[in-house]
Amino acid sequence: MSTPAVVRVTAGTPEGGRFASANRPEADVSLPAPAAQLPAWEDLEARLGDAVTEWATNLEEGDHEVEFSDLIGDGDEDAMIEAYGEGRSDYLYSVTFRAQAEDRNESGSRYQPTEYGMVGRLQVMSSDRQLFRSRFTHEDGPDISGLLNHCVTGPDGATTVQTQHQHAYGQLKEIRNPRTGELTDGPDGTAAIRSYDRDNNLREETHLRNGVKHGSSMTSEPDGCTVLTQFQRGVIADGPNLEPAIKTTHPDGSVTREHRPKGVWARTIDYDKDTGQVTSQNVADKDTGGTVRTNFDGAGRTAAIRLDAQGIKHDGPNGEPAVEFRRPGGTVSSHTWYTNGAWTRTRDYNSAGETVVEFNNG
Repeated sequence: MSTPAVVRVTAGTPEGGRFASANRPEADVSLPAPAAQLPAWEDLEARLGDAVTEWATNLEEGDHEVEFSDLIGDGDEDAMIEAYGEGRSDYLYSVTFRAQAEDRNESGSRYQPTEYGMVGRLQVMSSDRQLFRSRFTHEDGPDISGLLNHCVTGPDGATTVQTQHQHAYGQLKEIRNPRTGELTDGPDGTAAIRSYDRDNNLREETHLRNGVKHGSSMTSEPDGCTVLTQFQRGVIADGPNLEPAIKTTHPDGSVTREHRPKGVWARTIDYDKDTGQVTSQNVADKDTGGTVRTNFDGAGRTAAIRLDAQGIKHDGPNGEPAVEFRRPGGTVSSHTWYTNGAWTRTRDYNSAGETVVEFNNG
């Protein structure tokens, strides 16, 4: 024998039948027993809509909650899996209906007294995430059409739940695993997180597998930059085809690429917006824990500056000069040595590499 749905009342002062219309007998808030056989998937939404209407239109004032399995299926998970498959069953078991019911005719109500005894608001949830909302009265039940559209099943049977929310700047769309509630990409590879602005322009796209970031993610920053970030098992790292861990396209069209092999920063390279040539690069100095920054002027001249871990000019561990200038063609024009950020000496060279002049500090 099936068990009636469990209705949890968490607020209000319920009085039996107070929302029943005047021209009908007092409403029975218990739910009809689930059908002996589960409806086909294509018929499930209509059957569920009837059950939700029966439940919602007989509610007493207060906050109420009921789960899908209380309405249909009699809690028989094996039967659900046999009828709809494991993925869809996971989704259905994640669905919860939350309702707030209010007496329209009660003293102090914000509604004007009408023929309707009650007005309510229904939240349809999946793993504590809102799918959508609907209003209802004691005569007209909530509209749950489209509930099953949030459940997407791929050819391999993998199933996800798709939700969308309005936020201050536009709309946020998410995809989750119905069993765990974790963010995960859709069966067709659609990103788990997609955020749009008010003009429906994509502002953020993040790929996840069961809550762990992976692959390429995109963010449009407020300053106009577009940032592509590669994730490998949740760590920002170069992609499998040596894609830079972070690629930033600036509003003027110039590009910055940051490389992190196996998640460890190695170098950052800036490129000219028109020619695509390198304008500067920062390379990790494994010997000192600092960096070597090289600037390119576009005419073949370069300036390399060695910085320690604190960002202070400093000679290399084997006496390498902190600053080196090169001419077009690659010959060195000068070296400058620093100790703890203080200049010690500079030596200039001719194109043959011979010392022309040297300056010393003191």
